[in-house]
Amino acid sequence: MRQTTRLHEDFHLELAETANAVLAALWQSGAAPLARELGLPRTLGG
Repeated sequence: MRQTTRLHEDFHLELAETANAVLAALWQSGAAPLARELGLPRTLGG
């Protein structure tokens, strides 16, 4: 997640939908406590 800030803005738009789908699946899985511990967002928008 941190490395995405280095990408060109165009990539942010292209990858946002996929990244949000991955984050949503992560937060709905048994790995949610780990995601919370790591401070991962629920979506890229916040």
